[in-house]
Amino acid sequence: MNPNRHDPIGVPLLADAVALTVPLHIAELRAHVARPDLVRRREEVLTAIAARAGVDFGHSGDQLLFRPESAAGRRGASIGGTALARGIAAACLLNAGGVEALGRHWCAGPHEGCPAARPVDGEPMSWDEAGARITALLDAFEALLDGESSPEAA
Repeated sequence: MNPNRHDPIGVPLLADAVALTVPLHIAELRAHVARPDLVRRREEVLTAIAARAGVDFGHSGDQLLFRPESAAGRRGASIGGTALARGIAAACLLNAGGVEALGRHWCAGPHEGCPAARPVDGEPMSWDEAGARITALLDAFEALLDGESSPEAA
């Protein structure tokens, strides 16, 4: 049994994990509602997707609070995390000004007054550097789920 099973994982780590997937869901949903048969029903489709994500998160979101010890717990955490990211993504596409969740601003693109928009200092990050940072974050998240007390994230 994991002695840290009841230690909360924490919102900052959850927000970091969700930050990896929200942009992917935004891209997927943007492509989905661009289909010719859905263009006219974009808002209706995105609202339905967000509602479904809310239901899934309502059923499995509590699994994100603590380190899962079983396959069922990990599956529930996966469903809850996916639902959270998908719901945020749908909300971003429905609201031009973005949304606030998990103490962060999330948006589908640049907009006036966007707190996420900031000038880039120096050269853009390379794909290799981005991949290394993502790998380090995933390793830290996995270490935390395995019960290690202080994972190091890059």
